[in-house]
Amino acid sequence: MTASLGGTTYTWWNVNFDSGPDGWVADIGLSPVSVTPPDLVVQNFSVSPSSGPAGTSVNVTFTIRNTGGGAAAPSRTNLRLATPC
Repeated sequence: MTASLGGTTYTWWNVNFDSGPDGWVADIGLSPVSVTPPDLVVQNFSVSPSSGPAGTSVNVTFTIRNTGGGAAAPSRTNLRLATPC
């Protein structure tokens, strides 16, 4: 968005900051940043047992590796499996 404030025209950017409040920032002294996203690869995926009646417990194991140059933030994901009816 471009807007004038006090006779000066600024370009405004809606920024989602990593911490603190998000909002609009005027393009005064901002520099573009290049971010390399992580290349996450799932390896060693296995499900045991591979089939069973409804209600059967299964073990799911896998490894996720970051093979890229970007940092990958640690996270935890809950996985819910369902059998078709």
